Amino acid sequence: MKKAVVVLVSVAVMATAITALAQDPFGFMPKGGAELLAEVLAGCARCEKLSDLAARKRTAEEWRRYFDQTGVLSKLSAKEVETLTRYLAVNFPARNIQDARSLPRSGRAIVIQYCGLCHSMAVPMTQARDPAQWQGFKQRPPHEMVGLSSTEWEELANYLAINAPIPVDRIPEQLRQGAGGY
Repeated sequence: MKKAVVVLVSVAVMATAITALAQDPFGFMPKGGAELLAEVLAGCARCEKLSDLAARKRTAEEWRRYFDQTGVLSKLSAKEVETLTRYLAVNFPARNIQDARSLPRSGRAIVIQYCGLCHSMAVPMTQARDPAQWQGFKQRPPHEMVGLSSTEWEELANYLAINAPIPVDRIPEQLRQGAGGY
């Protein structure tokens, strides 16, 4: 009886893990600036409209001061605040921003869309580098052919410098394997 309960609990835990992985296989990755901005604005009655914010050019520190006045940053970790404010400093001003779907891609989205094409997600997510070191990859083969704009490279470099490294055991096993074999 006891053995059957242990087996049932183990099956339930595995099923939950598989379901979670199927819903968001990249859930191990910290949120990107676009995702954080959408969350912050959803809970901010004192913030300007997204289209008005998108028209502004501010440094990361100026964005931090703006959001500090609204009180919404208290719900974010220090890394999330840094990810958000650097995202805004790099990507704004931006045109034709009406809702979260029209925001520029976050570093997280760029990692998901491009990095796994050639190698394991563990390659970028487990390395500690500063933004300049990450930016250096845009000149190295095959990265120079990826087709990212200078702004997207800057966004990617900032995201990875803030949010990596993460422990390899947080990355799902199937995402530790890459198309390029490394």
